[in-house]
Amino acid sequence: MISAAASLKLCLVVKCVYDIPSILALKTFLIPQFQLLRDFKVALIDFRHLILTFDVEEDFKKVWLRETLVFPDFLFRFLRWSPEYSPSPERNIVSAWINMGDAVPLH
Repeated sequence: MISAAASLKLCLVVKCVYDIPSILALKTFLIPQFQLLRDFKVALIDFRHLILTFDVEEDFKKVWLRETLVFPDFLFRFLRWSPEYSPSPERNIVSAWINMGDAVPLH
């Protein structure tokens, strides 16, 4: 029996930064953009994430290696699906070092 993780080997999560396009518009754009060999399945995860399931590994790689894509009025980020994937919000906290020179006394 094939495990659930193995059956999702050729899946990509699409993070839609602003909004999600219609499935028809997405397919109409992606197939010629990447010169995909076969059609693919699209499913909705939540209001910002889609999952693309490919039948052909070559098509999967063409899209996955792109990482990001600008589609008219939409911005996509492609992530490889994994069993640990969670659509919960990503943290927006980063560390930054700022050199203020001699402008601020250190006492």
